[in-house]
Amino acid sequence: MPTRPSSLGPDRQPGNPLLATEAVRDAAVAELCARGLVGEEISVPYRTGWERGKATTRRIHHRTRALVAQQAALLESRPPRAGRVPVFGVERAANTRPPVALGLLFAAAEAHDDGALTALYDFVPDWHVRPASVRRAVADGPAVFLFSNYVWSQQGNLAISAKVKELSPNSLVIHGGPNTPKFPGDREQYFADHPSVDVVVHGEGEATICEVLEVVGGRLDGDLRALGDVAGITFRPRPGQAPVTTAERDRIADLDTLPSPYLTGVFDAWRNASIMVTIESNRGCPYGCTFCDWGSATNSRIRKFDLQRVFDEITWAA
Repeated sequence: MPTRPSSLGPDRQPGNPLLATEAVRDAAVAELCARGLVGEEISVPYRTGWERGKATTRRIHHRTRALVAQQAALLESRPPRAGRVPVFGVERAANTRPPVALGLLFAAAEAHDDGALTALYDFVPDWHVRPASVRRAVADGPAVFLFSNYVWSQQGNLAISAKVKELSPNSLVIHGGPNTPKFPGDREQYFADHPSVDVVVHGEGEATICEVLEVVGGRLDGDLRALGDVAGITFRPRPGQAPVTTAERDRIADLDTLPSPYLTGVFDAWRNASIMVTIESNRGCPYGCTFCDWGSATNSRIRKFDLQRVFDEITWAA
């Protein structure tokens, strides 16, 4: 197998996380070639594809930086907060894809009770909060931080959560998503291991988040005992106390009651960006794969969004 060029530009600099993956893949292909399991006709396209993939990654990172700058300009033009508590949805993926799960939470909260929550909270469309930018996020006082945990984002989310509590102990940190523990024992261990987490949302989060924010009422003082009547969560009543799990919340029967983050302006910062979007056409799955949350989480039942809504979101993305 021909050797790779020794230098491929700035992306070869030490510390680039792509290098570790590249080394593993190169070693795997070399081993397959040595065993005669693949030939040069396979290894050459592999190398070409890898170079294309790296170029694509560089373009995505460039677009992400441009989008962050665009969002910063948008934030500068926003009206004064006027005493409202800022709410941030934290997206950890290093690309320019709008975070549909977090966007749905924002859209639902802004529409809840004819917009009543917007008098208490400022839903900030700044999705690229990082540990280094937390200080700016809490500069005016405690804030609410929403995290959606997946395999690729959970550790980063926990790092940001810890930084939030270090700088602003009364900020409200809420975790949800498929990688957030939901079974007895696992839930309690999660809170024991991560004292920076205040609330964990189980299942669909739109209605739950609205109710949590409504009960909190914009008062961030570390006292969450009033959340005991909010279904579908595990929460820490006060700092240092053992977590409490509330009653299970039913799944949302009519998905069309959920406003679209694309069609309500939540994702307007992405309107002129070169992006890829996630369109949610249904929830649930008829199967029960052990490695996936969907089937077991929804009891293999499928609920669908109205097809016209799906078409309208695709048109927005186009």
